[in-house]
Amino acid sequence: MATADLKSIKLKMVFDNGVDSEGKPQYSNKTYSNINYASPPDEILQAADALAGLSVRPLVLLEKNDSFDINA
Repeated sequence: MATADLKSIKLKMVFDNGVDSEGKPQYSNKTYSNINYASPPDEILQAADALAGLSVRPLVLLEKNDSFDINA
């Protein structure tokens, strides 16, 4: 039976970066690594809100990415 071992957790924050000359929305991304494995979603959201408060751009999307090693 295969197993999955959690390798890393990353937090991606997407900010509104205005619009281009054609009126299409533009975004900027910031990714944070080394997120504590035991962090519940509420704590991650609190940390992201605090970080977003340091930016002049509004936060559009918050994404948590888990990476696993699959072992046979």
